[in-house]
Amino acid sequence: MCQKLFDNLWEDKPKPMKMRNSLYCWLAKQMGIKINDCNFSRFSLDQLIQAYKILSEVQGKQILRDKNGTLYFSD
Repeated sequence: MCQKLFDNLWEDKPKPMKMRNSLYCWLAKQMGIKINDCNFSRFSLDQLIQAYKILSEVQGKQILRDKNGTLYFSD
């Protein structure tokens, strides 16, 4: 379920692989983990719940970048 929420954010977007990588960086930061540890198949149940909550909150929001290229979501 987490993977599907995640994929909804980057699939069908311009430069999808770049967007996907940026979203993994964003998610790792939101979860307080290292980017190398941000992999749904390796998450504990608690991490999956945390990721699900984070990803649910941004569904349907527009993805933007700040002047440094960091992703954020608008309402």
